[in-house]
Amino acid sequence: MSNVALDPTRSAAVLASAGTGKTWTLTGRILRLLLAGAAPGGILALTFTRKAAAEMRERVVARLQQLAFADDEELGVALAELEAPDDAAHRQRARALFVDYVHTELPLRASTLHAFCQELLGRFPLEAGVPAGFTLAEREDEWLGQAIEQVLAKLHRAPDSAEALALQVLAEEGVGEWELRETLRGLLQRRAETWAATEDHESPLESLCEALAQRLPWSADEAVHGAIDADACGLHISMLHGLLREVGNVGQLRAAALDGVHEMRGATRLRALRAALYTQTGAPRAFKPTPRDSTLMP
Repeated sequence: MSNVALDPTRSAAVLASAGTGKTWTLTGRILRLLLAGAAPGGILALTFTRKAAAEMRERVVARLQQLAFADDEELGVALAELEAPDDAAHRQRARALFVDYVHTELPLRASTLHAFCQELLGRFPLEAGVPAGFTLAEREDEWLGQAIEQVLAKLHRAPDSAEALALQVLAEEGVGEWELRETLRGLLQRRAETWAATEDHESPLESLCEALAQRLPWSADEAVHGAIDADACGLHISMLHGLLREVGNVGQLRAAALDGVHEMRGATRLRALRAALYTQTGAPRAFKPTPRDSTLMP
């Protein structure tokens, strides 16, 4: 199927979620423009973040370098991917693009939308109604801090809300205030990507969790069995077993219940540990010594 967005003679809008190749398509369109004779300084590429703009410039240079040093077969494949004409003139042009780009007086302009708008305002302050020579106040950290405080205040005002209950779960899992603030800061900084990835979903959070689960080679059973089978776990079982054999039973903990558990693996070890350390109702077995146990201890 033809990629219309690569054709520099046509206007195109590409709507796709993260990780689907939008940056590849955009850099491919830039290469097609250069192959068609456009000057690098006459091309403007805008994105949301400085990091993305820098990545775009790096990718363009990397792909130009690939064209310059490719053998005949590799060059043919690259031109086919760009859906560019594969003739002697275009091959010669493709091999020369990298050198021309490096020595050009005005390089490709890849910038953020904010920086581009700020530049326009700086060039035409009277028309825009702003003071000439204005400077932009960099207060991102301050605004982010205020946004985080507003989120936390909202959760405190509604302690029974789903968000507040989720916060309680994080706290119970050991997520401290610093980690929570950094998590919120990261979400706010990537809010554009989050909105773009969830705009067509009725339950944005659930869709993000499902997408994350599909990308992580993890399952609850694998995580539990991995921890249970770890050498450190076997060592701790052996130590507890040895101590109980030395001092005798302690409360409801019995040395006999741990016999051979350190040699077991997987689900078998897990069931044995549950039987030895937990009651049938799932409560931890009492380990406070009884008077009888105390008389047996040295």
